[in-house]
Amino acid sequence: MNKINSAQKIFEKFSDDFYQTMNDFNLKHINASGTQIIL
Repeated sequence: MNKINSAQKIFEKFSDDFYQTMNDFNLKHINASGTQIIL
């Protein structure tokens, strides 16, 4: 159970970081393209 919880926490952190990175990328490029990429 502990290993599953640890893996889940790592995965959630990765997902949050990835989502945040995508948001930053979208915001930086929204003015250039005129459209925001929606995940």
